[in-house]
Amino acid sequence: MKRTFLMASVLLLAFTSVATAQSYDCRKAVTPDEVAVCSNTLLGELDDVQADLYRRLRHYTMNFDNAMGLQAQLRNEARAFLRRRAACGADPVCLEKVYRTRIRQLLKRWLRAMGDVEAERSGDAAESERHFSCRSPDMSVRARHKMQCPDAPDDPEVIQTWILGDGRAICALPCFMGAYNIVTHAYLVDTDNGTLIRQLSFPMQENGKLIRMEEIVSPSFDAMTRIVMSFNRGRGLGDCGVQYRWQWDGLRFQLVEQRKKDQCDGKPGPWHQVYPK
Repeated sequence: MKRTFLMASVLLLAFTSVATAQSYDCRKAVTPDEVAVCSNTLLGELDDVQADLYRRLRHYTMNFDNAMGLQAQLRNEARAFLRRRAACGADPVCLEKVYRTRIRQLLKRWLRAMGDVEAERSGDAAESERHFSCRSPDMSVRARHKMQCPDAPDDPEVIQTWILGDGRAICALPCFMGAYNIVTHAYLVDTDNGTLIRQLSFPMQENGKLIRMEEIVSPSFDAMTRIVMSFNRGRGLGDCGVQYRWQWDGLRFQLVEQRKKDQCDGKPGPWHQVYPK
């Protein structure tokens, strides 16, 4: 009951400022993310909510209770939020997700400042996620992967762990390592017990249609934006091939961009944009 009352109180306080200006002066907005927020009613309201929550938390911790060093954590998280927002550019879907994640984070910090025990346990769980590794030999997903890719390399150093948060992570395991491309499978796992949830697929544009494939090539992951990047090199120089960017939407990865360069001419470009057209 206490937790419900606190959460409702914070939401009420936050939404009292929805009618005010954003957390920055829209007349001075320059970057794509700032301009997009100022021109979108929903994004503007979400910005108001997160700004008001942050202001109240800062005021409380500075004047009444630092809540075990929460001030420094708030500053660092605010900087990380601005970086994630900037990485979205003018994409309204990406910006909305970043804002909603930020608001949930601030609500959790408020509960922590109020001494909520359950919120503290959630913080401990987040800490354990940071130490989760798909390289553990006890991971059942590795045995599953070996059945699909019997010739997969045994070196654990080539296994990637991508933390999504909320008790979820992705294990990216190589299936085949060529001279300059690494064919990889990705598995969604539960960080509490390391169990497999499902194998992931990735949409690709092919002959004018989006199809989903389980194999991606030489992937990398940006934890701030939850974007996976893949580069299928046409040859070792990397001057041709196909490039992909997918973003996690909370359930699966969606294609953000696909670019292609057929001519291996030793030049860096131009790369033809296949998706979106």
